[in-house]
Amino acid sequence: MPSEKGTITFVNVSDFIFDASVYVVNENGKETFVVELATRQSSKQDTVAGQVWVVKDKESGQQVGTVTGKAGDQTYEIKFGSGRDTPDQTRGGGG
Repeated sequence: MPSEKGTITFVNVSDFIFDASVYVVNENGKETFVVELATRQSSKQDTVAGQVWVVKDKESGQQVGTVTGKAGDQTYEIKFGSGRDTPDQTRGGGG
């Protein structure tokens, strides 16, 4: 059965300077670095349905969100508001 292909556009919409690191997770749980996003940067990545992605604070290495790939296009917003200690809800949208 072929995998359903899609894309995820990661968008760093943080209210202050915050660098995010995006990783893809393989079937064994190993994370592989994919891209770094400064505030207001975005990156479109190919994915397949069920593929897991992890977003981390580049400075601390703290995981701040995850998203699972799906067929078709989707957008995932990375948002840190008032400070590194309390990430805002990272949110994804369909497409």
